[in-house]
Amino acid sequence: MKKIIAIQILICMLFQVPAQLLEKETIIDLSKKDSRFSAFYGFPNEVIVNDQNQQFELVYVNKVKRKSIKRNRLVFDYDLNLISDHSEEIEVRGYDANQTTVKTDAAKMPANYKGEDYTTTMLTLGGLMNNKIEKTEAKYDYNWTSRTYDVETKVIEKVKAKELVGKTMQNPYVLHYNNAAGDLLYVSGTLNKKRLVVDAYKVHRIKPNMESEVVAEWSFDYVQRHFFGGWFLTETGDVNMILIFANAGGKVYKPKVNQAPKPNEWTYVRLSSKGELMNKASFKTKANNWQILGAYEKDGSVYVYGPGESKGVNEKHQDILAAIGTGKQDVFQILKITDDNVDFVTGPTLDEINQLSVKPAGQKKKVEYDGKRVAFGNLNIAPNRDIFINAQDWSLDARSTKPLYKSLLMFQFAADGTFKRLYGIESQKEKAGIGGAIDPDTDPRFFQDQGQVFAGPNGNMFWNTFTVNQINKYVSKWTEGSIEYTQTTIVKRFTGAIAKFDPESGTLEDYQKLGDDKFLLYALPSEGIPSISIDGGKKKIFLGYGSTKDTKNQIWLGKLDPAKL
Repeated sequence: MKKIIAIQILICMLFQVPAQLLEKETIIDLSKKDSRFSAFYGFPNEVIVNDQNQQFELVYVNKVKRKSIKRNRLVFDYDLNLISDHSEEIEVRGYDANQTTVKTDAAKMPANYKGEDYTTTMLTLGGLMNNKIEKTEAKYDYNWTSRTYDVETKVIEKVKAKELVGKTMQNPYVLHYNNAAGDLLYVSGTLNKKRLVVDAYKVHRIKPNMESEVVAEWSFDYVQRHFFGGWFLTETGDVNMILIFANAGGKVYKPKVNQAPKPNEWTYVRLSSKGELMNKASFKTKANNWQILGAYEKDGSVYVYGPGESKGVNEKHQDILAAIGTGKQDVFQILKITDDNVDFVTGPTLDEINQLSVKPAGQKKKVEYDGKRVAFGNLNIAPNRDIFINAQDWSLDARSTKPLYKSLLMFQFAADGTFKRLYGIESQKEKAGIGGAIDPDTDPRFFQDQGQVFAGPNGNMFWNTFTVNQINKYVSKWTEGSIEYTQTTIVKRFTGAIAKFDPESGTLEDYQKLGDDKFLLYALPSEGIPSISIDGGKKKIFLGYGSTKDTKNQIWLGKLDPAKL
């Protein structure tokens, strides 16, 4: 009997091509093998940028064998001239005379390729009360068809937590995180025996060999409990941990003694990838039930951001068991920290946000933020240090219970945290009169749109939006040995538009549709956007693939220089 395995991939994000705004364009004919692969996956397997040589490469895998892959490499200069086009066959698994595995050239492999197969170990918490530390072994085998790793895991060792970290308080006073080295960072509360409350924490770093050491300790003046924790990428490429502690309340975890007199005084803690204490700062939150979306570092400062609720923020301590994100989020809060200092905490309310809303001149109504159902995007900081956050509101489809995405929003804050304005454009999907949902996998309204902000000359900026207007689903089947695979590929096609705006006055020009339908841009998985940056990020190159019968075996490249817009 054949074993059936189903794989679903969401890739191939294609955009209408911006033509009139580009400095230069070029069209290249692909080989049949390259064009077949590009047509299905929607993008090259890899794009390599070399600012030093003023060149970039598009790499297409067009044949996969058991021990090797064949691919074509197209090399361009920054003026979009094709310099070379050559094929190569790369061995991905082989053995030398001593039957030792031969290592492949990592520079020639896909970005996520770490070897044909490898094994890692990591530590996790297990047991009914998270009172056991388990060592898990994971075996990775690269699947060239799906371009991901097949993973098998198993627990190879268990140790009682108290044998490595001593006697500690249990949930909700224990937190655990894994770093890239496979260490377990075990953050635990320390009991103050005189007061019988937890008012301090320590961090144990437990290595894969089960060695344990205390790497950080800190205390609070009043009882605080863990509210949020997560990793973020630093400017230097390292990964650090952010922990947020709140003055606790609620029926279950309200402390009987030593509760903070001011409920809005919370604490920010930053740990290194090894769990060492880097920074600690107290701040006055303007939001309860703060739904922290992430953290972003710029010029040594960390921005922690997300929506929250203003109700009772100065009167009620944070309920640790509250369902975050389910209430009316009438505040958007940004916390900026530099080292151990709080630069600002900003939290404009709904009224303050909507009073400063703007729209394109050709749009009849302003789009307002209602604080209910909004999907937020990433945070960007402009050259003038203004802060921009893209978002999109949505409603719940009664039939599928999935989000239906609507108007696009963009929040702008000044460098000092002052809220400046809300930009809003109405949904083009609704204007197009798309009918009711038939299949949430193919109805474009069920897919979130994208927005991107970039700087231009004379202090002007540009808001580039990409609206999903078509979904294609491709299903392929193949057999390897006795296993039959089914792979479903979802292709998102976008309509692009761009508008110039003045970040100081708030003037927003009408959006212009980008280009025609002969070529469609696609977002590279490694970039998340339909372009690559060159010349140290000063210019962009967009990549596209033919969308008509006459252009289906062609790729399109367009060069954008924001300084010339």
